[in-house]
Amino acid sequence: MAVPRSQDPEGFWKEKGYSFPMVHDQNGGEHFGVGPIPHTIFLDAEGNIIDQQVGMMEPAEFEAILNKLLK
Repeated sequence: MAVPRSQDPEGFWKEKGYSFPMVHDQNGGEHFGVGPIPHTIFLDAEGNIIDQQVGMMEPAEFEAILNKLLK
């Protein structure tokens, strides 16, 4: 899931070809306490936060976190 802050999130999604779920939050991620951008939040199947990373992440870092969480 992603929460973009674009003025045209649907257009941005189509342009990028993304297929994962997106929620457009006009309040800047208040529900999950998101402040700085980028801010990556990993959720479990029930929507609970299980990990978060603030700031840019290299693809290898993202993959390492996913692999750890999926074990």
